[in-house]
Amino acid sequence: MSAEITARTLELSVSDVPPIKYDFAHCDVVGLRISYHREEVTSVTALTIDPESKQLVSIAYRVGLQEFWEPWIRELVEKHRTTN
Repeated sequence: MSAEITARTLELSVSDVPPIKYDFAHCDVVGLRISYHREEVTSVTALTIDPESKQLVSIAYRVGLQEFWEPWIRELVEKHRTTN
């Protein structure tokens, strides 16, 4: 029996990237979670640390609004899009 993998999720550790703006505050990004179905992006989530609580915070991006993503996020999504 042969199975084709059609969905995958990557969780990337990132450093030296510009902070993102969320709830009127700038947040340092520590990771990026990207999900694909075949070659299409199905979700993008930035991972940050809340400076007060020290808890991990997930910030979801709308897949249909890629023109509003930070350029470095678009670059990482494209870089990891292919499964080869």
